[in-house]
Amino acid sequence: VDIIPELRDGKIHFYADRNWREAPTIAAVLAIVVAAVNDQSPSTTLALPTDFVRILMESIGLGAREPGLNAMITRLKRYAREAQTQTA
Repeated sequence: VDIIPELRDGKIHFYADRNWREAPTIAAVLAIVVAAVNDQSPSTTLALPTDFVRILMESIGLGAREPGLNAMITRLKRYAREAQTQTA
């Protein structure tokens, strides 16, 4: 999954390029998360709880997908931290 952040007017927008056929669950969850944080301040992304992925994946019985999603959430947060320093 490629994640490309873009900062405009203090808001961050993520573009995600993913292969839906190889990992449809990961792609679907990532699409939902990106839609929720897109065009918000970086602090919105940074406010995602650290156990967000664990709780979500356990609740739908897909705990095995947790590592990949955690890695993507970590990347989103890293980009948001970087964007925050650019706007400060």
